[in-house]
Amino acid sequence: MPELTDIAPILLQAAHLKVDGKTWAEIGEAVSRDEETVRHWPYKRADEWNKALVIAIDSALGTIESEALIVARAMLRGKSNERGPGARMLLEHTRKLRGELLKVSGGDGGPLTINIEQAEPPADSDEPGD
Repeated sequence: MPELTDIAPILLQAAHLKVDGKTWAEIGEAVSRDEETVRHWPYKRADEWNKALVIAIDSALGTIESEALIVARAMLRGKSNERGPGARMLLEHTRKLRGELLKVSGGDGGPLTINIEQAEPPADSDEPGD
């Protein structure tokens, strides 16, 4: 997994919250930062944000994978097979996503190849860089 810098704990917490579907306002409140500040991290701190986001996504996929495995095991052991194929498909898909995420992140803690600097900044942003 990628290595993070000194702001890592805050960015990582924010990335986990974003992956969980929280709004920028909710994230700002949780990390004691202004909403506008955290909303611009993906553009102004692209490298650090991407590294934190990869870790947060991997964690979320790991949770989904674990839950899918529990459901698949229960379905395989139970009498009803109505959810078994779906659980197996979710498990396989999650494992594939985690593999792709590892490729994108460099897999060895190396630099990310995701380039969000080319993405459009928020509408009220002056510029995408620092």
